[in-house]
Amino acid sequence: MTNHTAHITSNDKGLYPQCGELVEGDEIIDFRGDPHIFLKVTRGPEPGRSAKVEVTDLERTPGYSREFYSTVFPGLEVL
Repeated sequence: MTNHTAHITSNDKGLYPQCGELVEGDEIIDFRGDPHIFLKVTRGPEPGRSAKVEVTDLERTPGYSREFYSTVFPGLEVL
């Protein structure tokens, strides 16, 4: 199994202080402008399939997480 990493590769919307690799606990912004806390990459990109990431809310509610396609987050790329 290959380990995939998430990176902010574009900041053309001014959402992030800088580009670079994400680590658990980093704040990421979805296309609506809503903030989330990045947890991990759950699926890397594959031919015909988009990558997915797991996030939680800003309060880090115990047991709460959601999985989204990486394309929900502008500037996010999973490598």
